[in-house]
Amino acid sequence: MGASGEIDVVTIGDHRIRLDPRSKHGRMYLKNSSAGIDDVDVAIARRFMRPGDRVLDLGANIGYNALHYLNLGAAHVDAVEPHPDLHARLRSFEGDRFTVHPVAIGAAPGRARMVVSQTHDQGHTLKPEVVAIHRQVFGATLQEIDIDVTTADLLFPSARFDYIKADIEGSELDFIAGARTLFTERPPRVLQIEIMPDFYDEYAAVLSRYFRTVLRIDYDRDSGRIEAVAPSAPARDGFRNVPPNYVLFNERVVSTVG
Repeated sequence: MGASGEIDVVTIGDHRIRLDPRSKHGRMYLKNSSAGIDDVDVAIARRFMRPGDRVLDLGANIGYNALHYLNLGAAHVDAVEPHPDLHARLRSFEGDRFTVHPVAIGAAPGRARMVVSQTHDQGHTLKPEVVAIHRQVFGATLQEIDIDVTTADLLFPSARFDYIKADIEGSELDFIAGARTLFTERPPRVLQIEIMPDFYDEYAAVLSRYFRTVLRIDYDRDSGRIEAVAPSAPARDGFRNVPPNYVLFNERVVSTVG
């Protein structure tokens, strides 16, 4: 790590990514990278992604996870990120295997107001209920920007994804509503989705229309290991469902540990 306040550069496969140690997630990525510890999204991909997969990264942020997907052998990554500062950073990685889509994914096309996180760059949301749950993230006075919204079915009318990661700050249910054709005609082998505890029952009911199996992901921050267990299973010591990730499949997948 460089001197305090300096931007650090980390190499992920064939790419170099700039990380800011002044930000919460920049510090976390730098610490984990130097210690050889997988971030939770990387650990999930290492377990369930396969070389040659086409990956859809919804909520790609600065591209840290997307670059790991490429390094793990993804044939192509479609990175969707609506925040202008973030998708501008993603553009630097564009190439034959990496495409950036500067738009939000929702239930219908149009325009929307995004509330911008003022404490880190991973909390931007379209949802007032998310602002209410994590009010401290958004500062005393809310900052908002106008963004474009489309649906997965409109953005990808014929694409077939093997692996989808959806972490879009409370808009995951809208993504599902706008992806009926994709999920019905071209379902992914794996869907990784973040579901806040307050909304789990609602999400589970909708997702059961498209997927046969759901596993909860418990994560050990100290080791970077995950356990994929039944949603109601007790967590082992050191493992927590934080962030609240789940993986869904249409093939039979048993709980895994390690």
